[in-house]
Parts: sequence; C-alpha cells; structure tokens
Amino acid sequence: MFHSLLSNYSLIFAADAAKSGEGIPGPGIFLIMGSIILLFYMMIIRPQRRQQRQRMEQLKSIVKNDKVVTIGGIHGVVTKAAPDGEYVILRVDDDNNVHLKFAVQAIAKVEKKDGEEGMGNGNKK
Repeated sequence: MFHSLLSNYSLIFAADAAKSGEGIPGPGIFLIMGSIILLFYMMIIRPQRRQQRQRMEQLKSIVKNDKVVTIGGIHGVVTKAAPDGEYVILRVDDDNNVHLKFAVQAIAKVEKKDGEEGMGNGNKK
C-alpha cells in the first residue's frame, strides 16, 4: 500500500513538472520522505522494541514468591518457575491450596517481593 501510494505521489509530481516545463523533482522530495520515515522509526518502532526487550527481561527474572497478574486477570504468587523459563506455577488460593500452571508469556504484570512494581501500568499496593 505504501509503495503504491509513493508511486502515485511521484507520478503526480512528474505530471505537474511536465506541465510547468520542469524536470522530475530533485532530491528535496527524497529528503522529505526520508525525514518522514526516520520520524516514524523514532516515534513508533524504536519505543516498541524497547518495551518488548524490557518485558522479556522482566519475564526471565521471575522467581519464587513474586506476585503476578496474568493476562486473564488471575492474581497469584509464583511457587515455582521452570528452569527453561517456559512456565510458572502460581498459588492462587491459600485456603484451598490451589496451584495453576501458566506459560510465562501469560504473565501481564509482575510485582516483586519488596513491593516494587514490575511490568504493566497498575497502581502500587
């Protein structure tokens, strides 16, 4: 879609240039397009990559007794983290000793033992 939009844009400029007797637009159009692409990268792609990297580091650092919230909204305490980092076992109910096994990617927010907030944008307790 972007490529067809760009080619249509250049055809419009070529048609305008032919009417006015000028040649194809100079390097100015490439500077503008390059600036737009650079701005797009700096505003969208780079911050998203940084967030993904932070999330992966956070998920790798999950240890026993960390309080977590899953993407389904289940709150629990980590009782075991797999050595390969694929899954965690959460204690979700102390009274009935209920434990559930989740994939690490299913963790939405991590609250460390010392009350330090991990991922997500929830409020500190």
